[in-house]
Amino acid sequence: MDWIIRCHAGSGWPYTAVWINGLRITLWRLRRYKGMGLIDRLSLDVFQSTNLRTGQEDRWVAQPVADGYLLAVLDGHGGADVADLAASRLAHYFRLGLQQKLPENAVSGQDDRAPTELHLKNNMPGVEVTTTPERSGHGRKHRNTIAADGYAARIHEALRATVALLVSDCARYKHVGTTLSMAYVIPAGDNLKVFTAQLGDSAILVLTPEGILHATTAHSVMTCQKDRATITQALQATQARDNPSFWHRAASLSDQYLMVGPTDEDTLGIAVTRAIGDSCFDGLMVRTPELQDFTVPRNSLILGMTDGVHAGGTQAKRDAAFRTIARGIQTGVSAQEMGDTLIRQTDLVDNITLASLRLEVH
Repeated sequence: MDWIIRCHAGSGWPYTAVWINGLRITLWRLRRYKGMGLIDRLSLDVFQSTNLRTGQEDRWVAQPVADGYLLAVLDGHGGADVADLAASRLAHYFRLGLQQKLPENAVSGQDDRAPTELHLKNNMPGVEVTTTPERSGHGRKHRNTIAADGYAARIHEALRATVALLVSDCARYKHVGTTLSMAYVIPAGDNLKVFTAQLGDSAILVLTPEGILHATTAHSVMTCQKDRATITQALQATQARDNPSFWHRAASLSDQYLMVGPTDEDTLGIAVTRAIGDSCFDGLMVRTPELQDFTVPRNSLILGMTDGVHAGGTQAKRDAAFRTIARGIQTGVSAQEMGDTLIRQTDLVDNITLASLRLEVH
């Protein structure tokens, strides 16, 4: 089944677009009015298809948060449970992170281990949860009192903490996981500032009017050399132990997969070096997000997409596919039209999610 959604994305009126499962999408209509800010004039265009798969494991989130806009894509594997859980919580966690209302150990002192047993609930001590419009606009009201560098640091902190909480929430899933690619967009004078957090091989792309393409790193076993080095060190430490854990007894790293299992005949492999869930890979897989930020012209195109949009295993093939898609949408091709083109390609079989965000042109 294919889905196409096109609408105004701004926060001038309550609006949320979240794919939670194959049967439910929530959309609130945006009322346009004079005096809309830059973020209020962003336009969202989304295409999603199961393609040749039997079910849909991709999820996406698009939602105003404080004085910016949050866009995320998730590519589930082994089922959609982890992608569902992460998609339903990430905007809430990120909003609390911006408001500095997350538990202290979720925000500071982070390493590759997620905090344990941290679940944001209304009755959790030390955490204030609010959904009222007056309080949820906290970031917009107070950002001008924070130096630009300080606010950027707060955004990075909130992104890191959001991922740490999601990793903790999904630790009970041993063989189910998801990628996560997040973008938070805020106005920066006459430009846009795009902050990204990346785990896995989905992607956030930013294409400027001049044709400069910024892309998040693909955390793939095949191409991400820095993660391969980290995992290799972890494997060496594991193999040096007299009594490795159950899942690490036959752990190995090939050109394409990170493998774990109790014996060589009973192993499980994964093609990404970073993900949420998949706790049988704990101690080997990298759990922290890679953070980046870009300052780009306000009429730049921001895209979120899962890896179903390309079939190339190499970085060059991946980048070529990304550039073709981004240029097409930049020149006026809709998400629906681009999606229809992609699903006609015989070498593409996986779920496809493609979400574009850009300033509305009058």
